[in-house]
Amino acid sequence: MQQDIGTSVGQANTDMAQIAQINTQLQGMSPTDPSAATLEDQRDTAINQLSQLVDVRVTTDGSNQTSVFTNSGIQLVSNAQASKFTFTSPGTLNATSLYNADPAKSGVGSLSIQLPNGANMDVVSNNVLSSGRIAADLTLRDQTLVQAQTQVDQMAATLSSSLSDQTTAGTAATSGTQSGFSLNTANMLPGNTINLTVTNGATQQQIQIVNVTDPSALPLQNASNANPKQIGINFSSSTSVAAQLNAALGSSNLQFSMTGSTLTVLNNGSTATTINSASVTTTTSSLTSGSAQLPLFTDAGSLYTGTITGAGSQMTGLAGRITVNSALLNNPSNLTVYSTSPPTAAGDTKRSDFIYSQLTSGTFTYSPKTGLGSNPSPLSGTIPSYLQQFLSLQSNAASSATQLQQGQDVVVSTLQQKFNSTASVSIDTEMSNLIALQNSYAANAHVMSVVQSMMNTLMQVQL
Repeated sequence: MQQDIGTSVGQANTDMAQIAQINTQLQGMSPTDPSAATLEDQRDTAINQLSQLVDVRVTTDGSNQTSVFTNSGIQLVSNAQASKFTFTSPGTLNATSLYNADPAKSGVGSLSIQLPNGANMDVVSNNVLSSGRIAADLTLRDQTLVQAQTQVDQMAATLSSSLSDQTTAGTAATSGTQSGFSLNTANMLPGNTINLTVTNGATQQQIQIVNVTDPSALPLQNASNANPKQIGINFSSSTSVAAQLNAALGSSNLQFSMTGSTLTVLNNGSTATTINSASVTTTTSSLTSGSAQLPLFTDAGSLYTGTITGAGSQMTGLAGRITVNSALLNNPSNLTVYSTSPPTAAGDTKRSDFIYSQLTSGTFTYSPKTGLGSNPSPLSGTIPSYLQQFLSLQSNAASSATQLQQGQDVVVSTLQQKFNSTASVSIDTEMSNLIALQNSYAANAHVMSVVQSMMNTLMQVQL
């Protein structure tokens, strides 16, 4: 991808420079000069090549000087001056190589253009290009392939967390007129969550409190209509967890307090605010914890918890790193043995039933970044249904792209034929014209012969 962009940029610069050079050669040259026609053909060829790389709009003035613009109005060639693209590649891209409008944060190659007046402009952030090979490569790199990667990463993350995550409902708690829940946060790892459903008046909202231990990742960014709304809290920080939560969610009419590892969340005593449910989701790290949950899949040998750091989410690139837990490979019996004290009874199918149920009929929520669902209504469904939907999305996208290409090929072919019919030399037409000219010449010659004979006769009569 990066290499193709670099190659296309080099070709575009060559074409623009050639157009400008030919403009210079055509200055002051008569339109009837045979050399001018040859140069114009060469310029047309360069413009045609450039149009395959970027979108172009071409104008030619009375002095036969051609100017080339993009559809966004950026000038590529102005008479004898040409713009120049500059592409800087960081090398091989990986799962975390994402575009960012801030050059300091961008992990992909930057593309800029120096205009004939000397000004420099970022091509991507200013949407300079709307079509052509370079624009297609940029769209693939920054959008299409990123979304496809997110889809397979989400699949890997759901496979992992569906078997290792354990959700424990909170215990009802009250204080005077306030009501809510108490939650045990002792086993929360980075990336684990507290899940709240809160009703304020007629509005119900999902709130997800994420354990984020990297201060550089805070605060977490949410879309304006995100559901659930994610709040990052550093549970390992010296700052009180309750104080962080009250600062972040006090406006939601919630009140938090912490005693040891027990977090209590209450409403503010108003009947307009109700905490409908509260739970804690933690990640099981042991194969013999006594529960059906197990870390069957790992992140290149490490526990997958959905950790969020300043570098991004642990989910990014997980599809390329997910592996079967090596401890399970070394001791496959743990697919059924989930406890050593007391030992799992022979024939106990609790864990195998759990694995089958989670992978076939368990219901999970998927990120809107996958292109499925939306911020206010994220997609929720089983793993097989999610797999079917994202494969269908990719299939439809590929089909639409193919149909669009076929339609554009027809348009290009029609325009090319029309151009050839007016610009090319037709042998049949020219031969017909030549025969007609020969016949006219022969007829004129016969007329002149008759006139000559008449003149001779008249001269003889005079004599």
